[in-house]
Amino acid sequence: MKRENTAKKYYKKNMIIIIAVFTPLALLSYLLPLSFIKAWEPYYAILWIFPIIMTIVPLPFIIYYTVQYIHYANVYFTEIQMAEVLDCDTIQYGRFGPVIGFFVKVQHKGKTATVCTKHIHQRADGYIGSRVEVGFDQKRCEWIVLED
Repeated sequence: MKRENTAKKYYKKNMIIIIAVFTPLALLSYLLPLSFIKAWEPYYAILWIFPIIMTIVPLPFIIYYTVQYIHYANVYFTEIQMAEVLDCDTIQYGRFGPVIGFFVKVQHKGKTATVCTKHIHQRADGYIGSRVEVGFDQKRCEWIVLED
């Protein structure tokens, strides 16, 4: 069943941030060579290296977040159920901050299991001890917290 989910929201937010930061910088970097047309005439070709780099560097990140967003926007979840959040698992990404996944108790393949959801949350506020709706993405074999 296709549902709104937190992974889609996470990748959409990051995709928008990357595009919003790097697109104006790349466009402004194309003005640099234009401002030195007469002054640096013999070295004019070298000035185009910076705009080209400013276009190429963010491209893999934009592509990655776009592909992830498209996947999670179109994923069909199986085994959708309410699960109790037992604890959280935090991964620290330095200055980018933590990403949090939750340990939830689910019924999977006829057994009760404790699994960790995808690490995409920024804070654990209000989740610990509560009940959330989770779904299983069979394509990537991971549990995702679904939107309310």
